[in-house]
Amino acid sequence: MTSKEQKDFIREFLSDSGDCQLPCWWNISPEQPWENAEKNILSLGSILVPVFPGYDPETQVYGIPINNVIPRTDIYIEEKKGMVYAWHVTSAWELENRGEFRRVWENYSAQKIIKAYGMPDRILLHGRSTNSFYYDRSYYLWLFYDKLGFSISYQPLIPKYFSGAPFFRICSETDTLMSIELNMQASINPLPLDRFDTMLEEIRLGTDIGKNYLIFSLQEATGLSDEEIYQAYMQEKDPCLAIPSDIWVVK
Repeated sequence: MTSKEQKDFIREFLSDSGDCQLPCWWNISPEQPWENAEKNILSLGSILVPVFPGYDPETQVYGIPINNVIPRTDIYIEEKKGMVYAWHVTSAWELENRGEFRRVWENYSAQKIIKAYGMPDRILLHGRSTNSFYYDRSYYLWLFYDKLGFSISYQPLIPKYFSGAPFFRICSETDTLMSIELNMQASINPLPLDRFDTMLEEIRLGTDIGKNYLIFSLQEATGLSDEEIYQAYMQEKDPCLAIPSDIWVVK
């Protein structure tokens, strides 16, 4: 397989895992026998490299080195007692390829995920300053499907022309996307999915750093009900939501 063929092949798997539904990804599911995961990874022309012990002392985390194929993308998989215990996927844009970045991940957009899996158990929102010439702030949007065992987070940018406005408008399908993170774990895992996210883990553990983060549920931030949010994402157009600036305080 040539370098270009491998890149196209990996991009196809990043953008569409076919009939494999989350928390299954790349035809590998949490609680699946570890040997199946190894075979699937090898079939993609990659390998598993031990990198560090897992959060649970009985787990081992392996990395899948694809950074040379898809820049700024990291994939980790946890093994516990001969079983796939968790998947972690993080990917970030490169400024010159921001349109391509969104296209690669378009099948995992918030709207498509909600249409495919229904209303998340939790939707969280956090805003922060970016100090960019074109963008005043960015926001983090988390979709948690706790019962299914997966979460996805997005970090889009907010155009600077909203600076000083009484509200911000977040359009999850068209805002410039800086990064995306997928976390998937076995149903027998007693720990919350929050542990995979640095910011949410600081809050969960009650650290001094965590106390400085202001996180809202999307319902609280918008004043909309679960049903109203769900219906907004069910429509064909981009579900743009207004967030009052007086609650969008960034520490």
